[in-house]
This record gives sequence, structure tokens and C-alpha cells, in this order.
Amino acid sequence: MNKIFGVLIALAFVSSVCFAQGTVNKSPAPVKSSAVADAGNKICPVSGQKVDGKNFSEYNGKRYGMCCPMCAATFKADPKKYSAIADKEVNGK
Repeated sequence: MNKIFGVLIALAFVSSVCFAQGTVNKSPAPVKSSAVADAGNKICPVSGQKVDGKNFSEYNGKRYGMCCPMCAATFKADPKKYSAIADKEVNGK
């Protein structure tokens, strides 16, 4: 009986410590705001294939969709060239 009582006391103590730690700071962690805007391209500027929604490259504050990781790497090698291609697609030119 003493062992059970001791376990209950220990459990109550641990629970109160955990509860107290969780209520000390109720403010959420600061969230970084992203200044990157979606470019809106639906076609990969490198290959001309449909964007897969999983691969992206960022350039000049825009996030460009790619069809695959290989195209994302190629984009990063010459972002000025490929971002211009994507921007033309988005603007209908």
C-alpha cells in the first residue's frame, strides 16, 4: 500500500511540474514572415513540363515551380534566364 501511495505522490509531482512548465509561457513562438511570393508558373521554365508542386527555386523574391530536382538545380545555375522564361509564361507572352 505504501508503494502505491508513493507512486501516486511521485506521479502527482511530475504532473504538476509538467503542467507548470507548459503554462509559464503561453505566447506562441515567433513566426518568420516570408517575403517570397509565388511566381505562379505552371510550366517548368527549364524543361517545359508541368510543375510538380514539390520542387521550387527562389530568385529575386519569387518562388518558381519546377518539374523535378534536376531542373531546380539547372535553374539555380542561371536564375536570370529561367525566371524570365517563367515570367513570360505567367504574363501570357
